[in-house]
Amino acid sequence: MAHFAVVTGIARSGTNLIGRMLAQHRDFAFAMDPFLPVFKWFRSSVVDQVRGAGSAAVMEPVPPSAPIDDYYFHRERQRLMETISTADFRLPFDEAKWPLLQKDLEGRAIHESADLVPYLSELKAPTYASIWQAGMNLVAKHRRKGTPLWVGVKELWCVEFIPHLIKAFPSGKAVVIVRDPRAVVASMLKMGEDDATQQAQILSYVRHWRKLAAFLLMFRTMPAMADHLIVVRYEDLVKGPEEKAQEICQFFGVGYDPAMLDVAGFYDPSRKTAWQGNS
Repeated sequence: MAHFAVVTGIARSGTNLIGRMLAQHRDFAFAMDPFLPVFKWFRSSVVDQVRGAGSAAVMEPVPPSAPIDDYYFHRERQRLMETISTADFRLPFDEAKWPLLQKDLEGRAIHESADLVPYLSELKAPTYASIWQAGMNLVAKHRRKGTPLWVGVKELWCVEFIPHLIKAFPSGKAVVIVRDPRAVVASMLKMGEDDATQQAQILSYVRHWRKLAAFLLMFRTMPAMADHLIVVRYEDLVKGPEEKAQEICQFFGVGYDPAMLDVAGFYDPSRKTAWQGNS
């Protein structure tokens, strides 16, 4: 059975680039941004479980539609973060709500993994961990090159859920990419100029960058994360792409594949064309 891999970071940091690099590797099956709603629904279910246990006075409900939080200096948000951190990804999923989760998955996957949308019903399962496993099976089935050693996804904003995934799937690994926040903001502003639908608030990006850095510092203190996480600086990747690609391959225990750097050959299965980039 293949091991799972996840690439994450904040938007405009190079997550798409690393995800596409891994998608080109002969030992990987990879998809872009298909399953973020699983984390959002898990968060909401964790809160509902706590409230059901009699903690409603200190925990407000969080709808699955709410964005992933930055937990920035707010007591209630910090409670939310702490509550999520102690939860188990094997938490049961209320299968009566499956049509709602499937609709959210379709709305997410249609942008970068549209080819997977017709098959998302295959993710229905009794726990969040088994939903994730079904998602990995789906990616392996539709993105495989032979029998992949690794199956994974690129998902933004989800750094706090990496320990949950590693605990549920002990052979899994994660790549987190970090970019200078000034470059992140500059890239975001430029993208907003070119496409009004992509405009975002600078303060929101800065807070999420801070959150990412804080979690990475915390992960350094967690022995369970030692062999499961690699942090890549965007600046190092573009300065020495082959060196960084080899380092990432070593992390996953696979040989270096030169196709990882053949950007002109990056294929977009969702659009059935060469990847055009998003910058």
